[in-house]
Amino acid sequence: PREYPALATLVESKHGIPILPTPPWKIKMPVDCSELPLEQNKIILSQLIKLKDAQWFLEPVDSNNLNIPDYPLVIKYPMDFGTMMSKFEMGDYDSSDEFYSDLCFVFANALTYNLPENWMYEVANRLRAVLDGKIIKKTKNVWTATSEDCQGTTGG
Repeated sequence: PREYPALATLVESKHGIPILPTPPWKIKMPVDCSELPLEQNKIILSQLIKLKDAQWFLEPVDSNNLNIPDYPLVIKYPMDFGTMMSKFEMGDYDSSDEFYSDLCFVFANALTYNLPENWMYEVANRLRAVLDGKIIKKTKNVWTATSEDCQGTTGG
């Protein structure tokens, strides 16, 4: 049977949103954006979801449709960019720490469930690398996705 890295012990915020004080995975997490104002993180997410590689992370993983019945056994806190955007729209984020925690879960889940030779693992790492560059730039100024990012953008 396949073994998976242990997932983090979660700390609950006052709204019940799990927070990772520091990501415990032995996989590379996105650059920490928790120091940015929440509104800037919303802009980052808005631009991120326009990237072509983000298409795989826009909705919750449907383990039944994808025929991966062990996914809910392995991934205890599923997260996706669409859910994150909904949380912004509903005012569910109290802090950039909560946003960053969810962002880490998107990548940690993809990199935990998929083996390194899996195409989804590669897509997640490629998207994380683009995100890292954009977060670093965001600390200096507002950024916009370009057609070169993650092999282009999708139609929107």
